[in-house]
Amino acid sequence: MLKISLGLSHMPIMDKIAKAKMIVQKMTGNAHFPTTVPPLADVTAQIVKTETAKTKADSAKATSKEMTAIQNQEEKALDSILTKLANSVEITADGDVAIIESAGMTPASKGTPVGTLPQPQNCGITTGDNAGEVDPSCENVKGAKTYVWQINIVDPVKEGDWKDAITTTKSTCIIPNLVSGSRCWVRVAAVGAAGRSAWSDPATKIVP
Repeated sequence: MLKISLGLSHMPIMDKIAKAKMIVQKMTGNAHFPTTVPPLADVTAQIVKTETAKTKADSAKATSKEMTAIQNQEEKALDSILTKLANSVEITADGDVAIIESAGMTPASKGTPVGTLPQPQNCGITTGDNAGEVDPSCENVKGAKTYVWQINIVDPVKEGDWKDAITTTKSTCIIPNLVSGSRCWVRVAAVGAAGRSAWSDPATKIVP
């Protein structure tokens, strides 16, 4: 997940308030964020409280440490609520820089686009928990969103004999309803933003 850098720790309070207002403006009516966590109304309310505390602190700074303490308290609360909002944006954006920027936020790093994924390695098959069931797996492929598993019960050399079995989000799966005592072959491809990888080397097993 692409993280967001709010840069709040060293930001002057007035810049922080201005940034918070800009974020609320950007996210209001934004189709990517029909709802937010926390609600934008809560963020706006905290902006008002922080800004009010800042104004009071400025007017009483020479004579009152209490207002400054309240300002600091409300500033921390603003930091907290903006951080929660950023976490929500990260989840919704799912690494999409344009969506993050549409919320008025800046990605910590735009990252390097993942190109064509490599062939999955170390595809293997273990015995399933039930008769007629096998459990294929392979090494995780960085950048893979899903894994496409195919099975062959005839001839692994013939491309036409390979059939789609299941698509998963993890590098493991369960393939049931096979004929006990028969031989099967399984292969897997990783699917990412740039498309599908090459198929793994087939793994084979006698169905339990």
